[in-house]
Amino acid sequence: MPGAQGPELWAAANVYFEQLPMTTVNALGKICASINKRCIFLGNIMMKIVCKIIFGTATICLAGMALAAGDLPPLRTFGSVSYITGGVGLDESDAIKAAEKDFTLSLLFAQSKRGEFVSDVKVSIKDKAGNTVFEAVSDGPMLLARLPAGAYAVSADYEGTTLVRKVSVGAKGIARAGFVWQPTAKATIE
Repeated sequence: MPGAQGPELWAAANVYFEQLPMTTVNALGKICASINKRCIFLGNIMMKIVCKIIFGTATICLAGMALAAGDLPPLRTFGSVSYITGGVGLDESDAIKAAEKDFTLSLLFAQSKRGEFVSDVKVSIKDKAGNTVFEAVSDGPMLLARLPAGAYAVSADYEGTTLVRKVSVGAKGIARAGFVWQPTAKATIE
């Protein structure tokens, strides 16, 4: 885009806009229209400078989104339920926390001895009729799922100990449940 003139500038702008979410495109469009109305007397030079600033900012935002998306574990499915699981490492846990708004259920797994997060948790979710609607083994301490609205029993098994939580998934918002296991005492022989 450096040195782009007239139609080339707008062609480059369209490439950036196609990669942005619609809310961002709408906001940038309003900003450009507002600036154009206020700065029309400065003409073409001012618009080029403003557009370079806006598109430079958009490029930085896109790069940030690409990095965050790269840290998000892959989306998986069980039947009609989409889910992600992970959260090992700061980047991945931050990415999962940021993605939480796109899911209806958020689960967190830990052991209380030192507040350690755990993985390899066998998760089973049943609807109120007792039908299994979801089963998976967690790849980390976090699991996000897209369940339809309803009442569910979530069972989580870690090292042979099963904990159960009742959750109510609403039409809006996120239902959350935490599972904390007490460490088992292990006998030692000397």
